[in-house]
Amino acid sequence: MCIRDRLNLRAGCALGRACAQWKVPATSFQQRRFKHGADRVPSALEFELLDRNQDGVIDKEEFLAAMAHPIRTPTKEQCAQQARAYSEVQSEALLLMAATGDPGARRERMVREVMLVDSLSWGDASLRTTAIKTKISNQGAGLRVAQRVASYALVGAAIASIPLVFHSGTAYYFNELFVHFSPPPANEIETPLEVGAWSWSWMEPPLGTFSFAVLCYQMARPAGRPINPFAEVLKRRRDAWVVDMFPQYSPMILLHFKEAIDGWEGIEAEERHADELKITSSATSAT
Repeated sequence: MCIRDRLNLRAGCALGRACAQWKVPATSFQQRRFKHGADRVPSALEFELLDRNQDGVIDKEEFLAAMAHPIRTPTKEQCAQQARAYSEVQSEALLLMAATGDPGARRERMVREVMLVDSLSWGDASLRTTAIKTKISNQGAGLRVAQRVASYALVGAAIASIPLVFHSGTAYYFNELFVHFSPPPANEIETPLEVGAWSWSWMEPPLGTFSFAVLCYQMARPAGRPINPFAEVLKRRRDAWVVDMFPQYSPMILLHFKEAIDGWEGIEAEERHADELKITSSATSAT
């Protein structure tokens, strides 16, 4: 063994004791073998950073790299500079967060748009953004009700299809009202499967045709478009209404904000920003 390898072994004596091939299992390495800088064992995150090839073993090159460039932890001054609220995030980072669908980032971009266009402070712009949110939510209440009714109707139809096919009483009642099909003898519909064999003669056309139509539409529609064309048309009309209602603001920021407040995540983001506004107002009044 050359002098350089001996020096490396002496510098990393714990690693040298592990095995002659410069390889140590991840568990033993993390728990008791490897110590660097202060006398402490690296955390799981530090071990993952040291294990560059992600093979669960710290080899010679990775060990020497760790010795040459030890893992540094942030100072209190660096922690004080980090963004602790959406209002402290830079505009470029907010744009990336809003593009990924973050409702809080979309709301903060709307607040800053109101600040720029209406020449308001952050607190006043946040209050005006809340008023804009209320107008948009009230306008979309009817659409949300229609979507919920449609969803409940589809779920109800899915549940009702089971007794319509396999329950004798429901199948008889449906047959008398709409089908007028000759019922079989009582001894031929004693089990749910026998009832299904009888009722399927008139339930197959609507269920099969509807399922095939949905399948064809899913395969024919462009990727990324919603499956419900009626909801898509309503969404476009609502987007146009929002842009016409607030023409002074950027359409992209405005529509992103509208999408954020349509879901429960947007409501939670609204509550978080309300808390931020209270904190900001308290700090301003205290100074």
